[in-house]
Amino acid sequence: MKILPAISDSSSVFSYNHFGVAGSDKPMVSQDGLNIVNNLLEALTSEGFELPFLMV
Repeated sequence: MKILPAISDSSSVFSYNHFGVAGSDKPMVSQDGLNIVNNLLEALTSEGFELPFLMV
């Protein structure tokens, strides 16, 4: 992801892998849309990001 360093100069950037993708942990629950959104929200808030989010 070559673009991340470039946009991090002017914006906050958060990049992650969904559970079970690449080297990330295997999911403990089904990966339906609600669980994916809740996991992402938890990750963002634990890193200090606050609503609203602009996701690209």
